[in-house]
Amino acid sequence: MQPTNQPSEDFCYRAVCSRDARFDGRFYAAVVTTGIYCRPLCPAVTPQRRHVRFYPCAAAAEEAGYRPCRRCRPDAAPGAPAWLGTTATVRRDGAPIPVAGEGLGLRLPVRTPYDWNSLIAFLAPRAIPGVEQVTPDSYRRSVLVDGAPHYIEVTFEPEPPRLVFCVRPPLTRGLIEVVERIKALFDADADPLPIDDHLRRDAGLARLVRARPGLRVPGAWDGFELGVRAILGQQISVAGATTLAGRLAQAFGARTPDETSGATRLFPTAERLAEADIAKIGLPGARARALSGFAREIAESCLSLSPAAPIEETRTRLLAIPGLGPWTVEYVALRALRDPDAFPAGDLGLRRALSVEGTLVSEKELRERSEAWRPWRAYAAMHLWTSLSSTVSRKKHARSS
Repeated sequence: MQPTNQPSEDFCYRAVCSRDARFDGRFYAAVVTTGIYCRPLCPAVTPQRRHVRFYPCAAAAEEAGYRPCRRCRPDAAPGAPAWLGTTATVRRDGAPIPVAGEGLGLRLPVRTPYDWNSLIAFLAPRAIPGVEQVTPDSYRRSVLVDGAPHYIEVTFEPEPPRLVFCVRPPLTRGLIEVVERIKALFDADADPLPIDDHLRRDAGLARLVRARPGLRVPGAWDGFELGVRAILGQQISVAGATTLAGRLAQAFGARTPDETSGATRLFPTAERLAEADIAKIGLPGARARALSGFAREIAESCLSLSPAAPIEETRTRLLAIPGLGPWTVEYVALRALRDPDAFPAGDLGLRRALSVEGTLVSEKELRERSEAWRPWRAYAAMHLWTSLSSTVSRKKHARSS
């Protein structure tokens, strides 16, 4: 019997066809005709559907008689040297560029089409005052790298398509981590062609995909920060959540050394918020307790909200925190955990986006319809949210934070 948290076989095969690295470790694909099992991102030619079997772990595939592929090394656990390959592979992602003054710059290529305008339009109203600054042309923020404050700026060059980022002061350590965080925040590794091709098969989504080819799912610089933002955004407007996030940063975030940059605060750490009187920024008691509990869970345990965290286990642990419901957990999975299939079906904005003649789609109906969008439901959600921004004021949709 297939485990309850194991994706369906159709889901798995679509993921294998995409070779999207975000599915790595969630399942393994075994090929009947060769007797070999692989990771979803294996570069080998994709076998025909009828020749593929799926297993939840490498041990299960080997127990069934399959041997590991020598190209993708499915028997090496994520994070081990054999899984990571050489550091040279990571270093080739970016091309150094000159930066005025003291700083380091890199260019990061992205696959086309790349909808920078929609991504930056999503981030702009959610920019945390004092921490982030977003314009149509750039994203800026304060960050803590290797224990020291830095400032990053990201822009987009369309020809050839690439993200350009600079960090000041220049880094002596932690560059690879910064590159990976920027790529996650701007969804730089996604291949839009299989995603758009799959979603346009739905009649309701087809026009949205045509209008915004290459739409990306914004990630997060830091999973804890994104989780805090999601809790603050429960049942209030985007603008209201942004105001509260700014108050939180002002009250509990450390000052940056160069306040002329516009980023005057670092976002507060989990350790700081776990001990803080959060309610004093104007939060309702229940929300303040939920935020404190979340901060303590991050500060005191090994719970990780990075894209490398085990998705289903992390969902379960987040749901166990009082005050965090399914909507909050799915929003965190969508943006912080980078689950391309995350889908907050209870979101009022998503339900309104698919309403017909004023009749609101139920959560059950939305969930059932979204099954056809798997494994790219996070991108479907972004198309629906983005469609609302062009037709209805955001403040009317309280739970699309």
